[in-house]
Amino acid sequence: MPLVKRTVDPYFASRCHVPDKVENELECIVSHTLANVIRQLSSLSKHADNLFSEICSEATLHLDRTVALQNRVQQLAVRVTKLDPVGEEVNIYDISMYRHYKSAHTAEQQVLSRDSLPVALHEVYNRCSKPPNLSAFNPYRDDGKDGLTFYTDPGYFFELWSEDMNRKAQERRKKKKVRHRAPQSSAVPAKVEAIRTKKLPSGKGHEFDEQQYAAQSAASSSPPKTSGVPYPAHPPPGPPPGPPPGPPPE
Repeated sequence: MPLVKRTVDPYFASRCHVPDKVENELECIVSHTLANVIRQLSSLSKHADNLFSEICSEATLHLDRTVALQNRVQQLAVRVTKLDPVGEEVNIYDISMYRHYKSAHTAEQQVLSRDSLPVALHEVYNRCSKPPNLSAFNPYRDDGKDGLTFYTDPGYFFELWSEDMNRKAQERRKKKKVRHRAPQSSAVPAKVEAIRTKKLPSGKGHEFDEQQYAAQSAASSSPPKTSGVPYPAHPPPGPPPGPPPGPPPE
């Protein structure tokens, strides 16, 4: 639905009611039309003054921001020309302690509030009829809500948008929790169990039984071995047993 910001009054310059006592109706209509044309010109000049005032305020705002930006650029240019990266030594501690630039510009909120309305829309809003006084029934309500909000609620769309954004944020948190959760390795044990329970068909896998039995019997009949030293078959030769030798003769 389009919103008319500025309207030139009156709408119909020649539409009027001619009294019965008027003898010359054409002269009456002409005089009434001329008066309405003058009123339209007055309304048009008022809207033009309002329009140029808004343009002047917007241009002043842009000019102030441009001047502030130009001053910052000039200061930065002077500082950059004074820097000598070859001759000056930069200390890491000074860099860490340096206070970085932080913009003081804040994001505007509640742009379409009552205070931010232009003068033309403010006049249109004041010409509108007031809503019924439904707030008088608030003492008789049990839910604690304002009765006027069921007829008109300026913050309805903001609350609806806020609920939608909160719901989407909760859904994103749930998805992140599911992604970061460790996956359950349920497929690997199933494959291992299937391999363990698999039976060999008859006639296969028995061709090495005789060789394994022969190797086990040969290993059991061989003498035990010590670590790195072979077990001797006969004792080593040595001197014959006898009395111990006595002291040498003098």
